[in-house]
This record gives sequence, structure tokens and C-alpha cells, in this order.
Amino acid sequence: MTYFVCYTMGNAEANVINSSDMVNWTALTRWQMFSMPGTHNIDTADMVTWTALTYWGLYLMPAGTYSIDSADMVGWTALEYWILYFMPAGTYSINTADMVGWTLLEQWWLQNMPTGTYTFAAACMANWIKAILIYAHSLLDGGVDLTQADVDAILLDAHNGLAARSAIAGTIRVAGTNAAPSGIFQAAAACPVDGATPGKEIAHELLNDGCATGGNVWATVTFTP
Repeated sequence: MTYFVCYTMGNAEANVINSSDMVNWTALTRWQMFSMPGTHNIDTADMVTWTALTYWGLYLMPAGTYSIDSADMVGWTALEYWILYFMPAGTYSINTADMVGWTLLEQWWLQNMPTGTYTFAAACMANWIKAILIYAHSLLDGGVDLTQADVDAILLDAHNGLAARSAIAGTIRVAGTNAAPSGIFQAAAACPVDGATPGKEIAHELLNDGCATGGNVWATVTFTP
């Protein structure tokens, strides 16, 4: 088994998916579930040894039992796509510290999630020099979203990889119901960009590289005004 893709199968039959049955699928390169009615028990603890994964996606799922912890994903260093959004209640713990080694990542998508623990304290996006999509739009349901400090940290983390960035164009999206980044949207008042640089100035630098950091700029950076 190298691919598992399951979605929109309808209710004609009782769909039951339990990740505990998949523990030994260690050759998987793609695992994707979305819009899948039925009874599901998905636990990333069952996926720790899936180190060949290049694509992992779970989204638009019905109520079920979900335990999603990025600590189980540390060894997924071959990942190119990571997608998690519009999920029902469950146990969610996502920490960017677990993603530092994902140097091949092209798309990272986290959006409209239920209550959980979401931590952006550790730099990882600076290593994602192949990324064309970093999407943390309207992060949480229920009015709990990214703080200004979170948004500033994401923008700075992305900028720290700008000099080595090999991807062309691409989109960073931290808008929606998230807090606005700090400052005014303008070229950085002081170079180089660092932790003292306001978030909106960092966004401007990601698009224009006024500090001549080098590397390829992003085509779009969308944030809450």
C-alpha cells in the first residue's frame, strides 16, 4: 500500500475507518481523507512510522474520534503537502516545533479548526524554501484565532527563509478572523528584518524585499487589515 485516498463515498453503506488498522502501512506516500461520512477513529499515533509520506490531508470530516498530534509527525521529513482544516471536535495539538525538519514542504494548510492547542513559537517555516502555500486563514472556529503575536511570528518565520527561497511566487494567507499584524504596511524602516520589525513591514518585505535579502519573493501575502 502506497496510496490511501478516501472521500465522498456517501451513506449507502456504513463507512468505518479506523487508523489502528493502518499501523503497518509504513510504505505509504499519500494519505488523504475528506468529506467522508461514517464512523471514524483517526489517531496520528498510529501513523508515527509512516516516514515515506509526501502528502497528508484530513479535512471536511463529520463528527468522530480524532486525535491529531504533530508530535507524531516529527519523522515525516519527506512531506511535500500537509493539510488540516474544517474538522469537528477532537483532540488537536499542533506545534511548529515538530515540523522543523520538513524541508521539502510545498503546501501547509491549517484553517477553521476546533478548540485545541496550536503553537507557533518555534521557527520552522524558514526551512520551507520550496513552499508555494502557507495558509493559516481564520485559524479557529468559535472566535479563537491567531493573535497579533502569532501572525507576526509566522510572517517573520517565513521571511527568515527568504534569502534561500527557491520556490517561485506563492501565497501566504493569515487573514480572515485572525488578528491584524502589527505596524503599517510599508517598506521596513530598518534593515535587516528581525523580531523588532512590525508584522506589516515584514509582509511588505516578503513581497518586495526592500532590504535586499535575496531569494525569491512571494506573490501574495494576505492579512487582516
